[in-house]
Amino acid sequence: MVNLRKESYRAYKYTWKRLLCFVCRTSRNRDYGEVAYFPHQFTAEQLMRVHEVNKHTRNHFKGRSSDVRSLDRATLLLCISLLDHPLRGIVFESPVVVFLAVLGIDEKNTGAFCNAAAYSPVLSKFIKISQMLVIQRAAVAAEDGDLDHPADILDDLRRRFLIQGSRSPFDWAYKQRQIARRIASNTTETGAII
Repeated sequence: MVNLRKESYRAYKYTWKRLLCFVCRTSRNRDYGEVAYFPHQFTAEQLMRVHEVNKHTRNHFKGRSSDVRSLDRATLLLCISLLDHPLRGIVFESPVVVFLAVLGIDEKNTGAFCNAAAYSPVLSKFIKISQMLVIQRAAVAAEDGDLDHPADILDDLRRRFLIQGSRSPFDWAYKQRQIARRIASNTTETGAII
């Protein structure tokens, strides 16, 4: 079982909330025919899931009897579809990779990229919540009676996008975090002697 402190869990969730806002906003321009360039490409599944989440959100805020559970389920399926985006060719076709690249920009340093020590925790937050979302997806499938054992879908999702070499946004983030940690551990801090 994952045992995160409330502050850590809140910070980890915040990264995914920002990702979902990014996805909804950048998909909306395509929906309304506005001309804007984004390097990422949504899959048909992702666009369908974004539309579903938007529909449930609108119903919820209009006071219609939209079940919060339905909104949660739609959001979970959107998150899983974002993770299930094979990276073949240009990695920046994935909305997740583009979002994580944007998070690498240091807002305080006139748009330069942040250092490895500052970027590694951002990737860790994404990675941990991704793992938890996959577990949640398996639990929801088991509750709904979609399968006999939650381990079946868990194994399938893990193989598709949670392991090294899976060519997924998760795999990309994991590799970047390894590089960032290596750089951070081999870099001296100001005033430190190695």
